[in-house]
Amino acid sequence: MFNHIRGLAPFPTAYTTLNGQAFKILKAHLSVETVALLPGSFIALSKSKFGIVAGDGGILIPDVVQPAGKPKMEASAFMQGAGRTLPKETRFGN
Repeated sequence: MFNHIRGLAPFPTAYTTLNGQAFKILKAHLSVETVALLPGSFIALSKSKFGIVAGDGGILIPDVVQPAGKPKMEASAFMQGAGRTLPKETRFGN
């Protein structure tokens, strides 16, 4: 997932879906931690940071995102808005 994002930056851009809408991930990094959650699961790591569980249990931490219909933004800005209202069982997916 991380190399997929790097390979498609800056164009055509890697994306997933969130609540049935396109969600672009323009820049991200990997966490050294792993978790035992379903791939695509949303994890709120702090008030300004979130993660997405990868297939191997690793955590992808987006840095710059672009939700559908919105301009690109830092992940911290996403978390201050829509991200803080996402339920814990939210999953990203294609």
